[in-house]
Amino acid sequence: MKTIALFLALVFCLGLAACSSGPVKEADELMKAKDEVILEMGKKIEANPTEAGVDEARKLFESKKGDLNAKSVAVREKITGAHGDLMTKLQGSVVSDGEGFNNIRKKVVTNDAANKKFLALQKDFEETTAYFKVSGK
Repeated sequence: MKTIALFLALVFCLGLAACSSGPVKEADELMKAKDEVILEMGKKIEANPTEAGVDEARKLFESKKGDLNAKSVAVREKITGAHGDLMTKLQGSVVSDGEGFNNIRKKVVTNDAANKKFLALQKDFEETTAYFKVSGK
């Protein structure tokens, strides 16, 4: 638990430090919200590393999904032009999200059923928080 919390806190702090001069407020808000949700989901799963724990994390995610999606849409609307620094920060955020999910999965998911549910949760999170949408998907 402490390892996951420390890792995610570090990622969160680095994200804030990197984004303190960021040109788009919405991107900062999205990255902060994603980090907080991943941390909260990690705590739920670590407290109960079974299917039931993943279900609790899913419930938490579902309660935050609308806000995360709204923040993602706001970012999409702002990155219509060339924003190299912003894109680099957002791509870094996606990488750290993946690392956070991988750390949670390695340490707490205990069986195949829980693993499948966890991977579905991760996919839904990634689709919800995507700051760009690929046409046809």
